[in-house]
Amino acid sequence: DGLEGRCPELLRNLLEVRGIGLLDIKAIFGETAVRRKMRLKLIVHLVRKETMDREFERLPYEPLNEEILDVPVRKTVIAVDAGRNLAVLVEAAVRNTILQLRGIDTYKEFIERHAKAMLKPE
Repeated sequence: DGLEGRCPELLRNLLEVRGIGLLDIKAIFGETAVRRKMRLKLIVHLVRKETMDREFERLPYEPLNEEILDVPVRKTVIAVDAGRNLAVLVEAAVRNTILQLRGIDTYKEFIERHAKAMLKPE
């Protein structure tokens, strides 16, 4: 049905950040910031802009998927470039995926809004 991820007990709640060290995410952000296990719903692929093998559409009309163990998982590719706040971009991608899984399609809503605007006389 889906893929489920979990962390070994030894590493539970911990995140290593280069230059900062080992962080206890549960202690820093609270109980709701960590899970014992979670169904994998999104892959966020961070790619250096200069090494991207192809240009990705600015407004993709169909979600990307990647097969893992014959299970399709939604995927988003974010170009890494100087000055881009990756934490904010990844969080936005996650929140957008949550909306899409709830049936909210911002792209479709925009296309409908655009079509109505094109029909309006000036």
